[in-house]
Amino acid sequence: MITRRAFLTGSITVTMLGSPLFSVFAEKRKKRNLVIISLRGGMDGLSAVPPIDPTLEKFRPDITVRRTLPLTSDFSLHPSLKNFHNAWKQGKAAIVHSSNIPYTMRSHFEGQDLMESGGHKPFTEYTGWLGRGMETAGLEGLAIALPMPLILRSKANLDNYFPTKLSTPSPEIMKRVSETYPDNSNLKSSTLNTITAAKKLSDDIHLIILGSNIEELANKSKVVHLLSKVITCDNEKLKNFLPELSAPLISNLAENYSHILAPASTFGKNLLPRVSALLDITQISDVIDIVSNDTFVRPIYAGNAISQVQTNQKINLLTIRPTSFEKSEDSGGDASIEEISFVDTDLKTIFINREVSKSDRPELGNAKIVVSGGRGLENSDNFKLLYELADKLNAAVGASRAAVDSGYIGNEYQVGQTGKMVAPELYIAVGISGAIQHLAGMKESKVIVAINKDLEAPIFNVADYGLSSDLFQAIPEIIKELDLLNQIES
Repeated sequence: MITRRAFLTGSITVTMLGSPLFSVFAEKRKKRNLVIISLRGGMDGLSAVPPIDPTLEKFRPDITVRRTLPLTSDFSLHPSLKNFHNAWKQGKAAIVHSSNIPYTMRSHFEGQDLMESGGHKPFTEYTGWLGRGMETAGLEGLAIALPMPLILRSKANLDNYFPTKLSTPSPEIMKRVSETYPDNSNLKSSTLNTITAAKKLSDDIHLIILGSNIEELANKSKVVHLLSKVITCDNEKLKNFLPELSAPLISNLAENYSHILAPASTFGKNLLPRVSALLDITQISDVIDIVSNDTFVRPIYAGNAISQVQTNQKINLLTIRPTSFEKSEDSGGDASIEEISFVDTDLKTIFINREVSKSDRPELGNAKIVVSGGRGLENSDNFKLLYELADKLNAAVGASRAAVDSGYIGNEYQVGQTGKMVAPELYIAVGISGAIQHLAGMKESKVIVAINKDLEAPIFNVADYGLSSDLFQAIPEIIKELDLLNQIES
């Protein structure tokens, strides 16, 4: 009879070497089942088994779990886990909390891989510690997951199950899901901007779409104004948009074209330089105007100078700043669709995971109104003021590099030379001094409003309207006035 503690300790620390504990466990527990629940995501360890910490409750009441079930003097259990709590009281369930690994690089995904694989380095093991332990013991197992989780992968007799016959969700549930996971079957606005730029070069414009299950997107794209052809390559290997796979496809098509354009987006900046390397052609980046087929305009020196460049290359590779061109109409066209075959390559890069930020607010790069905050907000909690103001205006939220580097907000919100380039109809800069790198990313905005208590701040030199005031007084007043306006309109 081994104790719960001995089993858990042994399984975590020794199984990668083929622990005899699993053999003992298999012998003594043949007629019993072991269920292991690995918590990740929103229902993580801190939510399911929250610590009892008055200090945490005092300073972070918004994340405190209420009405918990008692466990120990240090931890409690989420109130929705009553059945598990009963099993725990009967000695049929155990909790391994705050498991530690000798890893300090702060990557969530690498740490998760190590926790499941039991390896010493991330992404070097292709089996899991539990699966190897079950293989040693000759045990059978079932994963309620699709695909097989890493923790169970091994040569053991394992299977995985995922229910396919489920009741139809209610309309309310479907609405919530659709709001959480937006429809990706439409062209991004940056692509429509780039199509307009291409019109300055030719009347025969082709759009290439690479991905998996892209038939719906192709059918929607063929009616885009100005397009004469939509080229598609539909393959499962392209579903994660690895530029290492896409670049060879583009380079194979390149000889048929005089110009290849892509939005100066994160993906475009990742893809086109690889095409440039494969073709041994100089790329022209961040084009804001097209003078002729061989002459292009682009900003340099963080936007402080405008450069006009001329090329004599047979093929021109251009990334287009979307905000410098109007969007093409997404209807009225009648383009043909041509399918091309996927050309497999000996790729040494594999897709592991992608972490995508989601927001109910407009996308920063395409928003009509942007509210940005700087170091003047002093901390991340004060950014709630900006979120509230942005929600009143249906605006996107941005930030200066100083705010991002200070940890007030994530990198994906950075506006500037090393962040996103924006040109909304209205840009509100709150607590931003106006460093040259930030100005490079937003000074093309149609109307700029600056709120800063420092009258000498450079942001006032580009602002159409300036308010010299303490932002912690000004923003609540603006929000109050917006509420009054909404009441009048309603």
